[in-house]
Amino acid sequence: MANFNVFVPARKGSDMPDLTLKVEASNWLVALKESLKQIGEQGDALANIVCETAPDGSIRVADPGSRRVFVISKVDSARDAEFEKEAERRAAESRSLAEAAEKAHKETEARLKEVQNRMAVVPPKVHEPAPAAQAAPAPAQVPAAVAAPVAAPVAAPAPAVDETARRLEEEKRRLEAELAAAKAKLEAAARKAAEEATGVLGSVEVAKVEKKPADKAKEAPKAVGKAKGDEWGDLDDWYDGVDTAEETIDGVVSDLFLATSQLHEKNESESALEVLKLAAKYVTSEAASIFYSDINSALKDLVIVAASGPVGNKILGVRVPLGKGIVGFSVVNGVKLIVNSVDRNPNFYGKLDQEFGFKTKSILCVPIQHGERTYGAIEMINKRGEESTWTTNDANVVESLAKILGRAIETSVNARKD
Repeated sequence: MANFNVFVPARKGSDMPDLTLKVEASNWLVALKESLKQIGEQGDALANIVCETAPDGSIRVADPGSRRVFVISKVDSARDAEFEKEAERRAAESRSLAEAAEKAHKETEARLKEVQNRMAVVPPKVHEPAPAAQAAPAPAQVPAAVAAPVAAPVAAPAPAVDETARRLEEEKRRLEAELAAAKAKLEAAARKAAEEATGVLGSVEVAKVEKKPADKAKEAPKAVGKAKGDEWGDLDDWYDGVDTAEETIDGVVSDLFLATSQLHEKNESESALEVLKLAAKYVTSEAASIFYSDINSALKDLVIVAASGPVGNKILGVRVPLGKGIVGFSVVNGVKLIVNSVDRNPNFYGKLDQEFGFKTKSILCVPIQHGERTYGAIEMINKRGEESTWTTNDANVVESLAKILGRAIETSVNARKD
């Protein structure tokens, strides 16, 4: 748990003034959602938000739905290192338990399959009844009145099911029940592992709410998280009620739809490569990756299926635990993330940099979604060009590609089911 200051600007036309809430939470997004709930708004209703990390470590969240920009800053404390260590321990422990649950589920599934195969190869046997005795015809010379009565046919015994088949059927039913229980346990363990990978340590408590004077409301965002030289870029335009991205993205989106019109005819890997090329064309970056969630595993680890840049070929197939890192946080929470300084972002996962000798400075990450399903994420790394920081225009271009890719994946998955 950590303490956060959350600045919540008033909705336009509302009588409620701007507020700053002091919240104890597991991470900055939980702090924001809980703050909104405390003032009577639906924190879980945040959709299509863009999150940017400032050089001072504070996070600004732009919500185009309400045209507000929230600012969340962490309050440093002497216990931060202790909290981080405990979060890592719990994340590792929950991951280990989830892996064990997945192994148990697979073993039970394999045993059930084996029993089903045996039942298919060796069908149930029955004991054939002995043929019924037939009465001998009465001799012709014996008068009918004195002929011996004809014996009644002997009733055939009921078929007896083979004992082996009976035992297999019982074993099948037992394993089906065991598999259902193992699946429920695995799903719960996988959810917990994903949550704790983001540093979740418990429930959220609001410590205190402070109201800002109405005449000083406009000063709050600058005081809490303003970066030198207006490095927030066009996120400030949202706060002023103007979304400049809407004026520049329309033409690009039209080009993207034309360029991806045949994407639904490709498989998931081919689609990822095509989208990666388009992303590089419209958003300049040093490297880029596309992650797919492993649908064959309940843990839903994120796997790099397409990559470009200096170490692109080396990182193909690399797995990142769901919820881990900026990409994991983006996928679990379904949010676009603009991180112009990863060193100051609490979710940055530097293990890949260390392993492959690459230096990540900034990240733009957008989840791949269609409907209510999230299939993975597109991650752009280290913005290049005259402007070294990501903008909401960049985020909107990548989001358009992510939506197109999500639709193509859905189409491919449904085709396989059919």
